[in-house]
Amino acid sequence: MSTQPRDDVDRGVRAALIGLFVLAALIVPAMLSASNLYLLSAGIAYAVALLSLVVLVGLVGQFSLAQAAFMGVGALTAAHLVSDAHVPFLLAVPLGGLAAVPVGMVAAIPALRVSGVYLAVATLAFGEALDTLFFHTEINGGSAGGGVPLPRPGALSGPTQYYWFELVVLLGLMAFVCMFRTRRAGRNLAAVRESEAAALSVGISVVWAKVGAFALSAFIAGVAGVLYAGLSEVASGASFSSFDSIGLMAVGVIGGLGSATGAVIGGVLKTMAPVLIARLPGVSAAGDLVGVVFGVGLIVQMVTAPLGIASLVLRAEQRIAARVRVLLAQRRSAATGGTVEVPG
Repeated sequence: MSTQPRDDVDRGVRAALIGLFVLAALIVPAMLSASNLYLLSAGIAYAVALLSLVVLVGLVGQFSLAQAAFMGVGALTAAHLVSDAHVPFLLAVPLGGLAAVPVGMVAAIPALRVSGVYLAVATLAFGEALDTLFFHTEINGGSAGGGVPLPRPGALSGPTQYYWFELVVLLGLMAFVCMFRTRRAGRNLAAVRESEAAALSVGISVVWAKVGAFALSAFIAGVAGVLYAGLSEVASGASFSSFDSIGLMAVGVIGGLGSATGAVIGGVLKTMAPVLIARLPGVSAAGDLVGVVFGVGLIVQMVTAPLGIASLVLRAEQRIAARVRVLLAQRRSAATGGTVEVPG
């Protein structure tokens, strides 16, 4: 995870950058076509899903390829609540996330015995089983993938209004994840990531840390699934296959799973990058060259920034903060007529 601000300068620079991001996010919809706005809205939903991986990978060091399954559980549950029980959409969003929590806790069972690639394979198999046994049952639209209606309320019927709603949810969950990692529970998860033996020696329950991390991750992924299904107003199991979990992990690595910033970058890249690559001269008419370009870009990124694009953003933030310190020191020096040592 990215480091916390160290002083007032760091806090000010970070607040300014966050303000610029929010301002840009509010302005961008007016500059996009309907199709591109849809892609960006889908990217925000995926950014929320990647936040769930930030909790698992960035905090507790556990890998999961079942995130799309958690998304599907949340989306289908919310769709049934809205369509069948007439629950308000705004209430169905968190309820969909809560429905994914017990599923996440079950998925955490392999994490108590295995880790790394073995855990990734186990969670992938879990997601595949859920896809087969639950997503394509008749009650959820059947094998044809018809899905379950998930109508949005009138206030969110427009694409721009729904985009803003997604943005509010994303920012709220980002703030929660950033605060959570500084609290005792978040520090306990970080301790388990660093050394399970050391965590046990100071009284931290590794079992509950892993199960709790999977539960929180599933909740966030479930909310993401509701947001994504809300775009088309249909929750379909076909939208949440195991392959989607693999794609999420890939773009998460590109963005950087150590910070909320990486989740946003990865989410936007998942939907926007293929379109932008396809628009390059000669690419759209060259078969699956889009995938090749994306793969090469992933390799280059892993070599130049192994911690993800977000690490480059953090470095830029640190350079800006350092420059601000120099300017402040020069101003104080000019005001006092003496010399002020510039912090390194």
